[in-house]
Amino acid sequence: MKTPIKSYRIWHANRSGSTLLCQLLEDTCIAGIPGEHFTLHGEESLCQKFKVSSYKDLINHIWSIGSTPNGVFADKASGHYQAHLDTIKELSTLKGINMPEDYEEIWSDIFPNCKNIIIIRTNKVRQAVSWWKAIQDNQWHIYEDQSVSKKKEFYDNKYDPNALMHLYKEAVLRDISNQEYLIKHGLDFITVTYEDLINDPLRVVQLVMQFAGLEAISNLPAFRLQRTSSEINEEWVHRFKLELQDGMEPKAWI
Repeated sequence: MKTPIKSYRIWHANRSGSTLLCQLLEDTCIAGIPGEHFTLHGEESLCQKFKVSSYKDLINHIWSIGSTPNGVFADKASGHYQAHLDTIKELSTLKGINMPEDYEEIWSDIFPNCKNIIIIRTNKVRQAVSWWKAIQDNQWHIYEDQSVSKKKEFYDNKYDPNALMHLYKEAVLRDISNQEYLIKHGLDFITVTYEDLINDPLRVVQLVMQFAGLEAISNLPAFRLQRTSSEINEEWVHRFKLELQDGMEPKAWI
């Protein structure tokens, strides 16, 4: 596998619209194939995940699944600090070097001519609710040929203010962590929002592709994802926003 010509990373927290953005970019067929290539989902290591044993084989494999034929490589980067740290440790060990103080010493070889995009969801109440609901029903994404699998009764007694507060804080902290990391390392980045992506997806995709130095597009590929929100989201959002403002006068959000 040849070294990519260009690359970009999409930094995200859960339920921020990152999957939709990645799907739209992938379906242009010229913007790489952004996925969670360096994220573990139950595996002990990246080598186990991809069934390889050397650094060269690992990176070549990841480049092959994350690149389009025009030499653009893309990745969806988790904003989870410990996951990032574990990945750096494994890559350093595979390269036979000490873990560097500056993690970009590892990433710069993997992401040539790299640009960085942070996607955030400005409405953290809705983000936390969407996150907790997906944890409960395991319906993280609904594709065009699928339907909602759970009936309203399933969500009885599933509301949990403590869990929602934890996820609310985690969403805020992951966004901050992503921004601080990129600023600390002096890396080029832009920030786009879930709300703008939903409202005007073509403009957001065009903005990302222009920033990454990619060829302009004038039309979007078809959506493969449906929205997962339902009346349950609205009920929980209303309840959670009132609890967040308990004792606050005047109220910030009516």
